[in-house]
Amino acid sequence: MDIVAWEKYLFANLTTIIGSVLVAVCALWLARFIRNKLLNLFSHSKRNQALKLFLTNSVYTLVLVIAGITILGKLGVPTASLVTLLGASSLAIGLALKDFLSNIAAGVILVFQKPFEYGDLVEISGTLGVVEYIDLFNVKIKTSSNEIVVIPNGMLIQGKIINKAYRGKRRLEIIASIAYDADLMKAKKLLHDIVLQVEKVLKDPAPSVAVSRLAESSVDLSVKMWLKKEHYLEVQGEVLEKIKLIFDKNDIQIPYPQMELSVKKRLHS
Repeated sequence: MDIVAWEKYLFANLTTIIGSVLVAVCALWLARFIRNKLLNLFSHSKRNQALKLFLTNSVYTLVLVIAGITILGKLGVPTASLVTLLGASSLAIGLALKDFLSNIAAGVILVFQKPFEYGDLVEISGTLGVVEYIDLFNVKIKTSSNEIVVIPNGMLIQGKIINKAYRGKRRLEIIASIAYDADLMKAKKLLHDIVLQVEKVLKDPAPSVAVSRLAESSVDLSVKMWLKKEHYLEVQGEVLEKIKLIFDKNDIQIPYPQMELSVKKRLHS
């Protein structure tokens, strides 16, 4: 095509070309605008950066792809076959990466539902621990034995999630058992005092100590306290240790189940 032919083509399709350029400029502006808005929306979230970038870039790319197909259509390029090809390619890729995409989709759901955050004490699929890391594909939980358990996001949305530290704090309850002949009021005061000595126990709501059950061989005392979710396992161990030490120091027996056997001697005539 010579220069004259190009000039005729441009003159005949000037309106279409200008419209296509305007569509491209507007699409680029809109894609950037939406991406920036999403980044601002997620800026206060502690979710993994990879997940934020994946969501924002996916929307950005989708807007540009739609704009590109629209521009090609305005320029007279048949887009039906192109859309069909993109659809078939997407289906093939989706089947090949089924589990991979399932975890990503689950990660997106977790972003909006927010069943837990960093530092929450959760129980997932029978695993109890603190949420250490939220990834694009999985969640990492640190157990009390200092093990890191990696759970794919796809498993999370299919199973049951128990958040034991929702909204920043959690109540800890410890059952302390004493013998029936122990001084009940003294034991209650000792328990209350040691809980107040633990720095990470919250003062409001105030800790409480009360009789919870009269068992077969013990009087069970319920010691309740509130603390920040990230301190749960640490405080639990500290309080249990203090209870044992203070009971030993004050000769308060921690009973254990006992069985009495009565043996009758048979008299022979």
